[in-house]
Amino acid sequence: MKLTNEYKKNTLLIFNMENIKCSIIEIKKDKRTSNVEDIMKCIEENEKKITDDDGQNFSTIYFLMEEEYNQFTKKELERICDYYSINKRKKRKNDLIQDIIIFEQDIQNSELVDKRIELWYCIEQIKNDNYLKKFLILE
Repeated sequence: MKLTNEYKKNTLLIFNMENIKCSIIEIKKDKRTSNVEDIMKCIEENEKKITDDDGQNFSTIYFLMEEEYNQFTKKELERICDYYSINKRKKRKNDLIQDIIIFEQDIQNSELVDKRIELWYCIEQIKNDNYLKKFLILE
């Protein structure tokens, strides 16, 4: 974890460059004196707790998504990769699943992921409709 610190008058700014997080700590001069090293230690402990929690959540989510995507055929996974513009060349099914999960867990891609899920749901609804399914050709 890369932290950069800046001191401006009575404020300590801490930037986590990997996740672009910023912590602002106002340093007040009271009867009690606080050491900057103590503050940094406290912040690092809190950051470590957050990282551990997120890592645990990510591994759980990854496992659940992997189970879900294992039910898809390779051709269906390739369609998802095409939609996301993920390179699918010379990749096995497990590699495709991994790339899709990593892409979908990125917050910057959440809008596109939501759109894909909605559209895939619509395709399923059309497939299940007796009249409209004859107009849908995906193969």
